Amino acid sequence: AAPTAAPTPAPTPAPTPNPNIPSVGNGPTTGDQKPPTPPLTPSPQAGAATGLGKGPTALAAAFGDPLAAATTPTEPSAGNGPTTGSVKPPTPPLVPGTPAAPGPSAAPTPAPTVAPTPAPTSPPGQLGIGRVVADNASFMGSGQQTATAIAQRLSGGDASLQALMTVRPGVEIRSSTDLSLSADWRLPTLSQAQIAMAPRAAEAALTLRAAGDVQLNASLSTGLRASPSGDGTWLGTSDRAGSIRITA
Repeated sequence: AAPTAAPTPAPTPAPTPNPNIPSVGNGPTTGDQKPPTPPLTPSPQAGAATGLGKGPTALAAAFGDPLAAATTPTEPSAGNGPTTGSVKPPTPPLVPGTPAAPGPSAAPTPAPTVAPTPAPTSPPGQLGIGRVVADNASFMGSGQQTATAIAQRLSGGDASLQALMTVRPGVEIRSSTDLSLSADWRLPTLSQAQIAMAPRAAEAALTLRAAGDVQLNASLSTGLRASPSGDGTWLGTSDRAGSIRITA
């Protein structure tokens, strides 16, 4: 038999290099060295450098630095106008399309008013005839209707009994010492219209009561009217004159 050729060995892959050994191109390791500390302030640019972004150029030296002039905050621009910090903004509209309401205006200063003149009052310890007449009119009413109501109540509606009644207001003036009349007092009389409206009404009764003396330094009357002749005389024309009592 003919001889056979020797078998060719199968190729094996190249061995993988050990990763612990750096490659030739890596250079020396720096794993055990700290990086340098960064500078706290930027390093100044070289004064001799020229060109954009590196230092003052010949144009900037001739006309000034426009960037530095534009960023100076000391003076406001001409377009700012006056400040509006103390002005309230207008009220926003409540409905779309409604114009904004004007801002609130200052409240108007009220015009000064004249102080009212106090009503004249009598000195302490004195009483005028006007107060007596006002109290009687307040009690009896403008039409003497109080007299009619009292007469109907006391008579129980008996007309014959009412015909015998007269109802009059009464005032009593008291003093713990002396009582003196220093002005004329004439109690008012009823008019014909008042008598027609209240047939049972009569004129007022007056009582002067004092712990000491009662001094009449002026006239005191009831049921009298001034004379039409105007000569200062008085006429007794009332058949419903009031009564006067003096107690001392």
